[in-house]
Amino acid sequence: MKKYIESETFEKVNLNVILKEYGEFENCVFKSVTGTASDLSKINFIDSVFENCDLSGAKINNTSFKTVEFTDCKLMGLKFTDAQAFLLSLSFNKCKLNFSNFYNLKIPKTKFQSCDLADVDFSNAILDGSDFTNSEMRKTVFDQTSLKSCDFRNTQNLNLSPVQNIITKAIFDRESALGLLNGLDILIK
Repeated sequence: MKKYIESETFEKVNLNVILKEYGEFENCVFKSVTGTASDLSKINFIDSVFENCDLSGAKINNTSFKTVEFTDCKLMGLKFTDAQAFLLSLSFNKCKLNFSNFYNLKIPKTKFQSCDLADVDFSNAILDGSDFTNSEMRKTVFDQTSLKSCDFRNTQNLNLSPVQNIITKAIFDRESALGLLNGLDILIK
């Protein structure tokens, strides 16, 4: 059985080495940790922080992320839909989340600040009150997504159908609001 550890900082190590011994991390900080294509299945992260880490392609089947913050991380291709949904709480700042999947997740008030969200799937998700400010949203998929009171100011390449999604009281600046018109087959001159 893997051990529990709390209030520890892991710096410039391979996550696979740490996972051989530990299975539950509370109040831990991970700095410049590599974990590309690691198997994080059934691992618990509670009140933890990841800074400048690369977890791209990691398997997160039944992984618990309870109040976990990611800053300057590469998290490309992660299937957050496979993570443990109970008490799922995430925050992203300046992260690359390209090709990740949040399908059908209930994660209101999630921060996606200054992130690269190209080709991310948010279909059927509940993201009410989330913050997408300053994020790149090229080919990001919103379909039947609840986005009430979300902040989309200063987003780039937003393509969001107000017919297919719930956007009540969402906040847009002029530039990002143009993304609401894509798909309406109109010309703006």
